[in-house]
Amino acid sequence: MSAHVMKPGRKSSITDPIAVTSASCDELRQIAGGCVGYYGTFSIDEESKTVIHHVESCTLPAWVGTDQTRHYEFVDTHLALRAGSGKAVWERLPH
Repeated sequence: MSAHVMKPGRKSSITDPIAVTSASCDELRQIAGGCVGYYGTFSIDEESKTVIHHVESCTLPAWVGTDQTRHYEFVDTHLALRAGSGKAVWERLPH
């Protein structure tokens, strides 16, 4: 699985990915603030209605090798994942 979550309205004057290596601290803060991405495998615990993301790589190095638990709920064509006060919702589209 892969997740990329970004806060709306992030701003940066950097338009060239190579330029990030010479960006100022303030520019890097603008780029990284409100953004996290990670990937790995997952497992599901149907009894507790949780999905556990087994993080293999992440923009937050401290998450690498950890398990991130999310509560899930299916409602009609929607899937909701919750972690703390956060919630993400997907809708299954017709074929």
